[in-house]
Amino acid sequence: MQIFDAVGCDTTITGTRIGRLTIESGVTCLAEEARILGPVTVRPGAGRIATGADIIGPVSANGALTVQLLGGRLLGPVTIDGTTGRAAVLDALVVGPVRLTGNTTGITPIEVVSNMIAGPLQCTGNSPSPADNGLPNSVVGPASGQCAEF
Repeated sequence: MQIFDAVGCDTTITGTRIGRLTIESGVTCLAEEARILGPVTVRPGAGRIATGADIIGPVSANGALTVQLLGGRLLGPVTIDGTTGRAAVLDALVVGPVRLTGNTTGITPIEVVSNMIAGPLQCTGNSPSPADNGLPNSVVGPASGQCAEF
């Protein structure tokens, strides 16, 4: 599993939050045991890191600096498009489709590692191609594109 350089959190959310969470700028971290009940949107240039958090609602990021889902449970679709820094879904339970498209992270690997995904997994147009680092995902649904072998 990739160990990322530390990324500083501009805001940290703990406890339960009800309603839409839109991250306009900076990096927002969801602490372990945080629970978000509503949609989560990451705007261009912003970032979100969730470590062991639960999210009930769709997660979408378009043009984000970083999107990292590290553990935790997500109920709803996950869409990560056009990320420019780090894109990772690691050791999470996702009930819904997962789509990674057009992420360009330079030398930083795009990781989809050791997840349980109940829904389709689609990866297209990412550079570099997503990797599972030898820790396979369990996907109940079709896996396609760059993630077809996951």
